[in-house]
Amino acid sequence: MSYFLNEDQQLIKQAAHEFARNEVEPRVEEIDKTGRYPLDLWKRCAELGYTGICIPERLGGLGADVTTEMVVMEELGRISPALALIIDAHLYAVATIAELGTEEQKQNYVIPCARGEKICALSSTDPAGSTNYSEWMTNAVKDGSDYVLNGTKVFTTNADVADVYVVQALAEEGLKQFIVEKGASGLETGHIEHKLGLAGSNTGTVNYRNVRVPASNVINPGDSSALWVPFLDVASIALGISEEVYEKTLKYLLQRTKAGKPLASLGPIPFQLAKMAAQIEFARNFIYNAARLFDEGRPDPKLPFMAKAVVTEMAVEIASRCIELHGAVGYCEDTGIARYLRDAQGFTIAEASTNIHWYLVAAMMGIPMTY
Repeated sequence: MSYFLNEDQQLIKQAAHEFARNEVEPRVEEIDKTGRYPLDLWKRCAELGYTGICIPERLGGLGADVTTEMVVMEELGRISPALALIIDAHLYAVATIAELGTEEQKQNYVIPCARGEKICALSSTDPAGSTNYSEWMTNAVKDGSDYVLNGTKVFTTNADVADVYVVQALAEEGLKQFIVEKGASGLETGHIEHKLGLAGSNTGTVNYRNVRVPASNVINPGDSSALWVPFLDVASIALGISEEVYEKTLKYLLQRTKAGKPLASLGPIPFQLAKMAAQIEFARNFIYNAARLFDEGRPDPKLPFMAKAVVTEMAVEIASRCIELHGAVGYCEDTGIARYLRDAQGFTIAEASTNIHWYLVAAMMGIPMTY
């Protein structure tokens, strides 16, 4: 991958690789089985700057570019997709304040969150659906200069550990976002989901019951291309999943023999391995090309959505095929191969499902659609 990266990016990639291998990998099985939030690993990520990768240095971040964020997400995704999701969800919420917030909001919230002193959560999905705004029940009613927030949000990552919540709700003037701090009167965290995969990322319900939000914590409406980056994050995590499960499978098939020959050389297996390697290479090029366009100041709005949809589905396909190529060994949880399929499936849903991304891509392309 050196042809994608400059010297600084390669150094960060190597550091992320070593952190994931040496500190995260020994913990993965325990986290997967217990579902406990890895707060100690969160703190180490903060020390390494991963809790504010693209946030400017003046706001407590690493001040790196989008390509660097992809490098970190890819390396974390190889070893612990759940930890990568924790960081991605945090970065999405922090970037929202950094891009659309006031200077006061940036000083009060972005700085401590980018430093990893506080954990951030994006609280956006209503029980009626993530983008089904017309049926959302979470609302914010103006009361003087404040808003009073009522409703329930589900599938919030970092739900019960967050210190700062960025909440999306319907107000009279339309969709708005609000900053709510842990401990606010009327804020309650509820059920934490028992998910198929991505254990330890603590996805759950947050209730808002007459939560008063001062005007100083209302985020100004607006758009920013930086808020497309989390979709590339998810694609990079899925790329990491694909790379790791593929490399483990290739190693296994080269070691395992039949009639004295490695399984990797028999029947259709070499072609299957070659096809997966090509898929991974295409995905890697796609993601890093999209990241480079961001870093050059000319992002293509379609690419993050395309990448998220294509690469997450690819990760599911590759993980499934790799389990088959391992045979019964791959189907056993103790070997650690099956976890990649469970985790990969979650990313076809996280940060909006695949169909939503294809819908958005079609809309950007001007393709007429009926409802």
